[in-house]
Amino acid sequence: MSASAVANVELVEAMMDLIERDEQQALAELVDEHAHPEIEWMPLIEAAVEGVYQGRDGVRRFLDDLLSSFEVRYRELEFRQLGDRVVLVLCRMDLRGRESGVETSTHAGTVYEFENHLIRRGRVYGDQAEAVSAAEALASDRDA
Repeated sequence: MSASAVANVELVEAMMDLIERDEQQALAELVDEHAHPEIEWMPLIEAAVEGVYQGRDGVRRFLDDLLSSFEVRYRELEFRQLGDRVVLVLCRMDLRGRESGVETSTHAGTVYEFENHLIRRGRVYGDQAEAVSAAEALASDRDA
């Protein structure tokens, strides 16, 4: 695995850690430094929100909304680097409503695509098999 691939996985791990610790300022700084200016982010619940979030401002807005509404915990984490530009994360995501206290859990997969060492796209899938297929297809397209 190349040094840039290792750095990509470490960046994703750091971002998820900041989300769990509700470190919104540090998370915003990470996005400003490590997200492509034209980043696209598609959350799991895109139909209930604005759809695809565009640019660093859009991703920061999504993260602010997420963290103001939920406490987030990741369990059963598995990180996979596919080539130099794709990181796949499989996990169980536990959410607890900040106001309601209602808890929910889902097994999700997130595909991160990197461009010039910056996060260019992210998409969260509610079906882990679908996330694996998408990540593998993206990695093979990139290698072609």
